[in-house]
Amino acid sequence: GLRSAREWERAEGSDGHAVRLRPAYRSALVKLGTVRMALAHSELALESFLAVLALDPSNADASFNAALCQHLLRQFDAAQASYQRAIELDPRNPVTHMQLGRLHNERLETDDALREFRKALDLNPRDAEAWAEIAIVHEQTNRLDDAARAIVAGLAAVPGDPGLQLEQAKLDRRNGDAEASLRGLRGLDHARLHPRRRPQFQDDMGGARRAVGETAGAAAGT
Repeated sequence: GLRSAREWERAEGSDGHAVRLRPAYRSALVKLGTVRMALAHSELALESFLAVLALDPSNADASFNAALCQHLLRQFDAAQASYQRAIELDPRNPVTHMQLGRLHNERLETDDALREFRKALDLNPRDAEAWAEIAIVHEQTNRLDDAARAIVAGLAAVPGDPGLQLEQAKLDRRNGDAEASLRGLRGLDHARLHPRRRPQFQDDMGGARRAVGETAGAAAGT
């Protein structure tokens, strides 16, 4: 289970001691980096993973974790290089392609983002998050028909996925159908949403309710 902050801090102290005693002890460095990430100490975690890479340059997990830290620290060029190195070392890991795609999207490099999300799908066609990310990129660039096709394809691959249903509800509202959006939001299992998607669900639910209320009010006034 999840540790308390105090337990994580004790773990960080003990693993730091092990690293100082045996600098080449890679497993201690990896654990130390993981603990620091859990404590949101991204700079310190990055130090740990870079130390692992100094000892073992072919460690794909360390490259990926270093990239995550650099991404969080908004060191985008370094993060991109680390993600690409992790892909070179482990080309069949769809998660790395997903994260690199998200980085490209943050940098408004939409074609590169779509390429990475599609590579993730090549490795795992039932990756609902990849389908959702493709829909998001298309929606951000006002290619709403392409977004709709991505959602339909994703729901065919992963029926009932709440993240894709959330994107469908958002797209319905973009297309002016607030009632369909609200029905979709009420029908999805929001408890199954990824935690980072739950604030979007709450915002979209509030927006759809307001839009339906405004539509009903306008109709009553005519």
